[in-house]
Amino acid sequence: MKQLLLIVCALLGLQANAQSREFKPILKDGRVWKVVMPPRFDDMDEEENPDVYFTFAVSGDTIANGKACKKVTYRCDTETPKNFTPSKEGTVAAYEKDGRLYVNPGKDNDGVLMIDMNLHAGDNVNSLFSVYKEDEIDVHGQVLRRLTMTTGNFTDKNACWVEGIGPSQDLWATAPGYEYSPHDTYIYRCLVACYDNGELVFSAEDFDKQPLPNSIDTLTETGKKCGPMYNVLGQRISAPKKGELYIQNGEKRVKK
Repeated sequence: MKQLLLIVCALLGLQANAQSREFKPILKDGRVWKVVMPPRFDDMDEEENPDVYFTFAVSGDTIANGKACKKVTYRCDTETPKNFTPSKEGTVAAYEKDGRLYVNPGKDNDGVLMIDMNLHAGDNVNSLFSVYKEDEIDVHGQVLRRLTMTTGNFTDKNACWVEGIGPSQDLWATAPGYEYSPHDTYIYRCLVACYDNGELVFSAEDFDKQPLPNSIDTLTETGKKCGPMYNVLGQRISAPKKGELYIQNGEKRVKK
């Protein structure tokens, strides 16, 4: 009985800590992200389809449909090939609310939800993504919560969200002027580095850091077996055929 009471007290303490936790902001004055759009396939000609680099930056305050927002500007830093379709520069209105980050708020809606740090392992992000692991990492002495998700992109790396930093892939993907198409040569943006007032605070390698001991990690065997499945084209499927290669929870598998 005494041991049971200790467990209950510990769980209540964790719950209270989670409820009182303050989310670290992503949209900070002086914040700059360096990102890259690689070609869709690794074996594509590097001269015809080189990596394309962008800079995103928080550039002051703005008002969008009555909501106080941060103005995020972006520009392409490299010469682009002829088949490159995304817009090369522009501005996005973004704001954070209760651990969620939105862009382009409307008159009668919050806008497009980009990141929701309230999610936990097992939660669906949307029709394509679900969270299958949550933990914490130490980056330059700062403890940051990390959510790792399944991904339908053409990459073996898992998509991650890190509080106070942003996503590993598809950074500001809802920026005006570009929508993904299965026929595009370039399909997603990846974070290279994040700076605060010129100081490096996070790099792409940090997404792969080992989790801190005793950090939250609620991946279950059920979650491993029941995650959404995708074919090699990144399309969600209900069930693979015998001998077919498919992707589930970020891992390549073959149906036996």
